[in-house]
Amino acid sequence: MSITSLIIAVIFVSVLCIATLWIFQIKKQRAIERARKTIIFSSQITQINQIVDSLAHFLDDSLLAFLSKSIDESIEQLNKYNIEPDKRSKNIQEQAQLWINEPKKVRKQSRTRKPEKQQKRLLQMKSIIQFIRQALSRRSLSRKEALSLANSTKIGKVKLACYYYQQDADRAIQEQDTQAAIQALKKIKARLVKIDPLPNDLQNTLNKCDTLLKEQQNTIKNSRPSSTKRLEDEFDKQEEIDQDWQKKQLYDP
Repeated sequence: MSITSLIIAVIFVSVLCIATLWIFQIKKQRAIERARKTIIFSSQITQINQIVDSLAHFLDDSLLAFLSKSIDESIEQLNKYNIEPDKRSKNIQEQAQLWINEPKKVRKQSRTRKPEKQQKRLLQMKSIIQFIRQALSRRSLSRKEALSLANSTKIGKVKLACYYYQQDADRAIQEQDTQAAIQALKKIKARLVKIDPLPNDLQNTLNKCDTLLKEQQNTIKNSRPSSTKRLEDEFDKQEEIDQDWQKKQLYDP
């Protein structure tokens, strides 16, 4: 074999090795990207499902429909990258149709689930805003639709806050802690009066709050005379004790 042929063979083998390595790297990168996309969109599907399980009774129909659509878009993204959605994701997509078709049933199921901490639910509310922003950036939502959904989320946060304040008020009323009950009820009212127009369900909440607030304020008002009399009796008793002590100091040898 001539030197020229040998050089050509070496070059060919080198190029073949480089090409093989390049193809291997591309396949590796694609596999990594597929795995990354699988994790991202599967996690989003699971996260949205958890949000609805926890918060459905604080969300209106438009938000439930948006979250259902977000599930479909995540599935579409998986298909775009030729990734077969797992069984769990497919089941969630099927369930998400109920969020549109039977929102009342979904809210009832959410309400009967195990109560969760307020902070966790608040973080889930904030996650909805992030999904709205992502949809807006992808242009799958118009700006007008995004603003409407953001306002619905704001009202959902108010419902969430009022729910926990009402729990505080109910607990205080049961424990006959009138001042604590009034404080919690005033927090509910302060949140609700800022919303205009007020949705019907929150108007009912406000009416209930006003009724309970008046009852607790009347409780304090009705108990005030007896409290005042008790203080007066204690003052008179203390005055008698002081007078007895002074007499002893004056007359005792």
